[in-house]
Amino acid sequence: MDNPAALKYALLIGNNEFDDASLSRLIAPPLDIQLLGELLSNAEIGGFTDVVTLLNKPYADVRKAIARFFAQKKRDDLLLLYFSGHGILDENGLLHLAVRDTERDLLNATAIEASFITGVMDHSMSNRQVLVLDCCQSGAFGRSKGVIGTSVGTATLFEGTGYGRVVLTATDATQFAWDGENLIGEAQNSVFTRSLIQGLRTGEADTDADGLITLDELYDYVYERTLAETPRQTPAKWSYKVQGTIVLAHNPRPVVKPAPLPGDLVQAIDSPLAGVREGAISDLRRLLQGSDRSLALAANLALQKLSHDDSRRVSTAAQAALDTVQSAATPASPLPAAKPFIEPGDTPVAVMPSQTKPETEARLPSVETQASTPWRPYYFLISGWVVGWFLSLGLAQLFDSYTALQVGLPLTGLVTGFFLGRGKLTSRLVLAGALGISWSLPIFLGLVTQIWWLAIFGIAAVGLVSSLVVLVSQNHDFLK
Repeated sequence: MDNPAALKYALLIGNNEFDDASLSRLIAPPLDIQLLGELLSNAEIGGFTDVVTLLNKPYADVRKAIARFFAQKKRDDLLLLYFSGHGILDENGLLHLAVRDTERDLLNATAIEASFITGVMDHSMSNRQVLVLDCCQSGAFGRSKGVIGTSVGTATLFEGTGYGRVVLTATDATQFAWDGENLIGEAQNSVFTRSLIQGLRTGEADTDADGLITLDELYDYVYERTLAETPRQTPAKWSYKVQGTIVLAHNPRPVVKPAPLPGDLVQAIDSPLAGVREGAISDLRRLLQGSDRSLALAANLALQKLSHDDSRRVSTAAQAALDTVQSAATPASPLPAAKPFIEPGDTPVAVMPSQTKPETEARLPSVETQASTPWRPYYFLISGWVVGWFLSLGLAQLFDSYTALQVGLPLTGLVTGFFLGRGKLTSRLVLAGALGISWSLPIFLGLVTQIWWLAIFGIAAVGLVSSLVVLVSQNHDFLK
């Protein structure tokens, strides 16, 4: 991965006008180097230290600029050399890059030969060198008729002896051929560079959504888009002794997905005990204020869920944590403004806009969640009642005595009430006693009246009343 202290340099060369009438005028290079230069210079995207553009410069100026560009650089500096224009093969099949005063009959003296670029790259101290060629290669040179589609041989042209070199080309095949003084073939607009610019400008090249655009990601993106637009052009990439990953730019619109929260924190959030859930809020607040955007988003979503908790104490604390962080947020905060959305059937995703236009207040993602219903009291009440009822009946049948029924149901009420209670021990004991006594009343009535159906319906009625009591107590913060 990149060294944060390393510097990033770019030299962008474009040629669309030529003194030699046999070299056709191009349209794309001026706009290509202008837009690419703006993106690389943008602190929020490329963040390059220095970007130099040369448009329609003569051979001597271009050759000197290339030599100076690779000289006196440090080991970890990132060097990007980009060329947009004509590429011409001489009679020996060697590639030359045409500049303004290039003469087709004097390529060795008026065009930038590939071997020169390879040589200065070999002598550079930098081990992170990127060469991007958006050339319409011309086929065989001179008066011999060439074949369109012949490989230029990029794989060996720029290999050299250096380390950490990557070469990207719009194509490795000739798109033109000379037949005497006539040029055979059809010129194509710069789909390659247009796709490259699109991937950087929109962040679409950040295929793994980690906020960084690596050179490999950018190439894969450009390759697919170029082939989709024109099957006659196939981009190519060669890597020579590259160690690690070269990060070329940042995604101006990073897509942040929530990361998994620690297991113990997830258990605390899902705990049936209000005190445990409340204790998780401090950890969530810490993650929300951290620098890890994925964890911060996950914490934000968890706090929004807890802000609808059936425990008023928990929901109040969760909302307070959200309000505290949001009120303290500024445009320079770790989490800039976000426009969240939830894709159907997918994990919640927040799309971060570019920081080049900061808003006056940076808000955390707001994800619509459905308010939780107080299902926990019903869950424990019903399950405890059912288990206790059948256990008591089983004991009564086993010992042929209704004493077990008399004892079993009140005990079930005590246990269920204790686990339903939340917060202070006194609240637990009050509810446990209330449920224990109320569940024993139907049994007492059955013994006195000898009408056991009264006891059965009485227990059902008490269960309903107990549920209402628990619900009212929860809403009035009695059991929190």
